[in-house]
Amino acid sequence: PECPANAALHPNIARAGRPDWRAGVDYHVNDDIMTYFQFATGYRTGGFNSRPFDTLQLGSYQPENLKNFEVGAKTEFFDHRLRLNASVFDMNYNRIITPLAQIDSEGNPWTHYVNSGSAKDRGFELEATAAPIDNLVIDASYSLVNLSANPGAGAVDCPSDGPLVCGP
Repeated sequence: PECPANAALHPNIARAGRPDWRAGVDYHVNDDIMTYFQFATGYRTGGFNSRPFDTLQLGSYQPENLKNFEVGAKTEFFDHRLRLNASVFDMNYNRIITPLAQIDSEGNPWTHYVNSGSAKDRGFELEATAAPIDNLVIDASYSLVNLSANPGAGAVDCPSDGPLVCGP
């Protein structure tokens, strides 16, 4: 038997598909130095709130997309006792999917997924692994990432929109 409280709810079906791909090229300067370049795409499917308490919580969001460029080098020195790797990257996100904890106008809690805009991550990474003597390995890494975000229309501005949206 159908529950009258849910009479206004209708089945929702979401179908999405998209191929992602990666292309790269590497060049071996010699046996100990390899340089590379790669480009890749990424995708996170859009959707809708799959567990609504009421019809006010039905809503959809678009898929998130990513394009990533990376260039780097992988090297080994001193008879493979020192490995140094370096890379520079540029990642471009569009329609970032963001969950927001909210209370709807009927007082029901829910998580509302929205597309909050776009962002760019740019940076570099350095990694070093040294084995100066047998049975001793020393690892070190350093990363620097610069994030610049561009909020989309209707994006939440915390904390001015309050704790019901952003948390305390």
